[in-house]
Amino acid sequence: MQLVKFKISASIGVTIYPHDQADVDILIRHADQAMYEAKDRGKSEICYFDINRSRSIETRKKLLKDIQHALTNNQFEIFYQPRIRLSDGKLAGAEALLRWETPQGQIPPSEIVAALRNSYGEWELDNWVIEKVLSDIKHFKEKRLDGPYSINVNPSSIENPTFPDVLNTVLRKWNIAGEDIEIEILEIESIKNFDLARNILNQCKALGVNFSLDDFGTGYSSLTYFHALPISKVKIDQRFIKSAHADPDSLLLVRSILAVANANNKPVIAEGIETETIAKTLTELDCGYGQGFGIAIPMPMHDYINWALSTASDSSTPKKLM
Repeated sequence: MQLVKFKISASIGVTIYPHDQADVDILIRHADQAMYEAKDRGKSEICYFDINRSRSIETRKKLLKDIQHALTNNQFEIFYQPRIRLSDGKLAGAEALLRWETPQGQIPPSEIVAALRNSYGEWELDNWVIEKVLSDIKHFKEKRLDGPYSINVNPSSIENPTFPDVLNTVLRKWNIAGEDIEIEILEIESIKNFDLARNILNQCKALGVNFSLDDFGTGYSSLTYFHALPISKVKIDQRFIKSAHADPDSLLLVRSILAVANANNKPVIAEGIETETIAKTLTELDCGYGQGFGIAIPMPMHDYINWALSTASDSSTPKKLM
């Protein structure tokens, strides 16, 4: 007779009375919620019920439901923030930015991204944004407005093996060249499979699509991935740009980033330009491109078209800041 061994583990959820002031049925439900959280942590865990954490989870669940409803009913909008070439003030495309106006007010994109993290909704939202931006580019081309137009995507999308095919399908659908768009890689440190991501990015690069590394200089991973990924441009985090004219440390960091990028033939985009002084400083430092409220605020598609056409008809260069 063969002896069979079994390994048994337990996930335990705990709620404490009277700290968790509730009746018996609710206490049991709270303990049950804590138990499932213990399982989510990897099993063989003990987890205590936390009312604040529970409220946070419920808030996220509601937000996820609202996001799905917004996607289904086309309630999101894309605004465009113009980008200029700092050497002469000429328009050099724009960044596509997600906007969601609800009866309770505007929901910041950061909250949307946080709610969707590690869910299939990240992929759904990225697909919606890409589709919408490419359809808008069709209108821009009719007005002879050139890009590129940058699109922010979640790290999970550039680890999705179907991403190049999806991108190719949408480009063909709207008859848009890959060179007309630029994918901004956000939170690069969140990439789980670097080799897979690099392969996927190279497939997209073969379509003509370019990539920029967002918030360059804010994390240890930026320099690590700088050469290994097919990056065409880098963006300096706006926190450094806004204080570059007043804070010597920020200015030194900006100088360093520009030196590294320019030495590797990677054009630099400075975010957060709010004054003409900052724009002048960046131009003197040989920064290629800039965007920010001092140049133009993000605006709906038709407003962007009007702004861009007005800028193109203005022969004065460099473009004066607002």
